[in-house]
Formats: sequence, C-alpha cells, structure tokens
Amino acid sequence: GKYLETNQAAVQITGYTQEELVGKSMLDLIPKESHEKALHHFERLVRYGTMKQEFPFLRKDGSKGWWSVDAVKVEENRYLGFSLDLTDQKKAQDEILYQNNHDFLTDLHNRQFFEKEKKRLDQIENLPLSVVMVDINGVRFINDAFGYQVGDELLRATAGILKSCCRPGDVLARVGGDEFYMLLPYTTNQEVNDFVQEIKNHCKQFNQSQRTKLFEISLTIGYDTKEEMKDPISEVLKTAEGHLLDQKLLNRKSFHSDLISSM
Repeated sequence: GKYLETNQAAVQITGYTQEELVGKSMLDLIPKESHEKALHHFERLVRYGTMKQEFPFLRKDGSKGWWSVDAVKVEENRYLGFSLDLTDQKKAQDEILYQNNHDFLTDLHNRQFFEKEKKRLDQIENLPLSVVMVDINGVRFINDAFGYQVGDELLRATAGILKSCCRPGDVLARVGGDEFYMLLPYTTNQEVNDFVQEIKNHCKQFNQSQRTKLFEISLTIGYDTKEEMKDPISEVLKTAEGHLLDQKLLNRKSFHSDLISSM
C-alpha cells in the first residue's frame, strides 16, 4: 500500500512534493474513518487485479478532498492508480442535497426531509417515539399588517428557540409557512410534556426581552407518543394535530385581542 512513484498532478492535488509522497502509505492520505473501506478495496485490488472507488483524501494542509481511484495490477506487487480530483463536484452535489432537504428561511430541515425521517425512525428500537407539532400564532396577521420581513424575523426567532431545545437525534423541520414538526425518539409522553414546557419557558424568556408585545412569540403546540409498533405513525400525527387544533381554538380569541391591543 505504499506509493513507489507519483506524478506532478499528484503534487498539485495533495500539496505534498513528489519526494514526500514516495514511501507514504495510502492510509497516510485517507481520513481514519475511511481506513476500513480503503483497506477492503485494496484487498480486492490485490485479489482481482482491478479496483474503482471514490475516497476522501487529506491534503498536506489538513483539508479534506474527494477523488476517484481507478487502479490495475501492472506486475507482481506493483499497481498503477489513476486518481481524479472530485472535490468541486462533491461540493456541488452536497450543496444541491442540502438545498433539497432544508428550508431557505430558517435553515431547518423541510417537509421532504421530515417525511423521510418519519419512515426511518418508525422502528421498534426508537420507541417510544413522540411527535410534536408547533404552530406560531398570528404570523399571517402580522404579515398583512407589517409586511413579510417582520413575519420572517418571528419565524427565524421561533426556529432558533425550537432548535436550542432539541437533543442529538431529534428531528426538527419547518413543514409549512408557520408550522414546525418534531420527532423525538426514545421519548415517553411524560418526557415530551416536559420538553414542551421547556419550549414554553424559552419563549417566555424571549418575550420578556422584547419591548413590545407585537414581537412576542406565541405558540400553539400539540403532541402525542407512539408506544407500540401496532400504532400507525399516521394516527399519532393525527392525534397530535387534533390536540394542536383544540388548543388553537381555545387560545385564538385571547391572542388576537392581545395582538390588536399592542398594535
């Protein structure tokens, strides 16, 4: 697995001189997390005499790139590898993937990503699986009265609060204009109740820092928990949505009264 000869292109791609590259192992240029994969394909090269694969690689300055490696056996214990720098292509692909899965305004995940994660997490090892639905009160009203710039600031502030409450492994997505959905694996109904209370506490702290009630965050939240695999995740979502709508009807009159008063 050691380099015996290199060309000038390898110097340009990696940042090492030819003298520095000769004698290095291929693993010296591959991140540790990809060593197992690299060794597996090198073994295939030794066994079958040919190999083609994409790998991350490390430049001399420590930055990471991507290249494709097309290798063939030329004689006993000697192999020739052609490497093509794919870094710019990978960056473009990652950017497209990021845009496809994220909401441009809040930088949270979008509905498309949420739907994929909902299917992925709907497994017995993730139970109990809790769902939280969040709706911001009055965004359309504020947009009509003061313009979308003010409403957008309210959306971004809410997204920041929700994100700060999430734990590793939780899924948070903006699924509509003023709607956010959350998936919380390994979370009981009592734990999701505490989680919702934490969101409310964060909103209260945010609102206390505002000079006018007009820019306070008011949320309606519904949630439910999937306890057993026989319970369809669609029914859990429907129950959470029902709780949210009930809460919204209860709070609608007082919220709009407060908003109009502050205006």
